[in-house]
Amino acid sequence: FGSSYPSRHAFPAILSFWRRVSGRAMAPMEVFLEKIPQDGQIGPMQVVHWAVRVGSGAASRCYEFESDGVQVGERTTCDHGYKITKQRLGVTKKSHQEIEQWVEKFGHDTEYHVAGRDLGAGKNCQDFAVELCAFLGVDTSQLPWRQARQVEAAVGGAIAAASALAVLGGVLARFWCRDTRRDDTMEVRVDAQPVAQHQQRESDEEQAVQKMLGMGVPEHKARAAWRQSGGNLDRAVEIAVIAA
Repeated sequence: FGSSYPSRHAFPAILSFWRRVSGRAMAPMEVFLEKIPQDGQIGPMQVVHWAVRVGSGAASRCYEFESDGVQVGERTTCDHGYKITKQRLGVTKKSHQEIEQWVEKFGHDTEYHVAGRDLGAGKNCQDFAVELCAFLGVDTSQLPWRQARQVEAAVGGAIAAASALAVLGGVLARFWCRDTRRDDTMEVRVDAQPVAQHQQRESDEEQAVQKMLGMGVPEHKARAAWRQSGGNLDRAVEIAVIAA
């Protein structure tokens, strides 16, 4: 009687086939940040919803977090007809199954708050995007500044956070995602200059830290030295050398 099992000579071909199939299944997928404008403004800024798209074409999935919780689908649930912009962030080796498991856990463990973790008691779509990108293994430093942080910087940081939250929460809660009502006259007046200054200080610090890292200074010592130096690189290097 003939055996129903493949001969030992067939196993190499079978193994090679499964390796090819597995390789295709685990091929890295592209990761994009989708920026979806919403009705309403925060001073000079239009409110923008963030979603993360993984993959290309029909096989791609859009992952997002909004007032109804986490959402996974072919397109965002927060499209109000404005032009959606995409920013490529890199690639991930995570599968859609792994991503959906992470997203489900995030939704279960996280309370939604329109103002986000900087000014609120929960997290919003932009916080979700940052954390999902970290899980996917893409460089989160490519992401734009979260709008809640820009507001916090513009109104003077933690001291003014409570009053900013009251205004910001009211505006965003009215306009976010599924609410399609428009009121272009309503806005929070935020001076953009402090935001730009804060961003410049952060950029200067990162450049200085990178230079000191290249000189062999540990990162924590480089940051501490920069802050003690008052923004003077030569002085920061002296402080770091003395500390070492």
